[in-house]
Order: sequence, then C-alpha cells, then structure tokens
Amino acid sequence: MPIIAQVGAKSLKVRLVFAAMFTLLTFGAATMVYPFLLMLSGSVKSGADFHRMTIVPRYLNDETALWPKYLESKYKNEQGAAAGLGRKVDSWRKIEMPNISADQRELAELFIQFREQYDWPFHWYNLGHVEFSYLLAKN
Repeated sequence: MPIIAQVGAKSLKVRLVFAAMFTLLTFGAATMVYPFLLMLSGSVKSGADFHRMTIVPRYLNDETALWPKYLESKYKNEQGAAAGLGRKVDSWRKIEMPNISADQRELAELFIQFREQYDWPFHWYNLGHVEFSYLLAKN
C-alpha cells in the first residue's frame, strides 16, 4: 500500500513533491556518475598523465599526449633510459613529441633494412613494456 493514495497523488501539491523528489534523485545519480568515470579513467593513467583530471584520457585522441605515456611504459619508468632524446628528462610530462623530417624517416628505413640483413643474437631483441621491478610482466 503506497504512502500517498492514488486520489491524493492527483493534486498539484503532491505532483510538485514528486517532481522535486525525482529531480533530487536524478541530480544525486548524476553526481555519482562523474566521480565513477574519473575513477575509471584514472585506472588507465600513469605518471605521464595522472595530473589531468579528465573523464576521457587525453591519449586516446591526442598523439602528443600518447608519446610521453609510450616512452614511460617502454623504458620502464626510468627517466635515464630516455637519454636517446638528447637531453635529461626530469618529468615525463615535459617530454614533447619530436618533429621527424623526411631525412630522418629515410634513415630509419635504411636502419630497418640493415637490421634485417644479419642474424642478431636473441638477447638483443629485448621487448619493451615487459620488465618491471615489482610486478610480474607478461606480453
């Protein structure tokens, strides 16, 4: 048996009370969804992008945000390992995506061709994103 009878539910005052209750419930539900989405997006962030409080991680649609995240993962969060950038890396946030010229692309293609000509030792092919000091990594 409902608290408010069907006859009483037809009055304007009761309808306004119902509208206010449903509005408050909808607002409460919306305020719970936003922190939940922040928590979900935070679960796929790392040191390179944890400071950005966004519902959709920026690296999903922006390559300049993906680049430092990739380097951090590739070099096992060791900033000294990114010495190939030609400068010291104080923070993954400060790494910018390099501009690659046509000459550099050509050199990369030549390097790939050179690498395929020889049978290199197996241990030279170390995978990135798999070695961690405190976790068991699998690729």
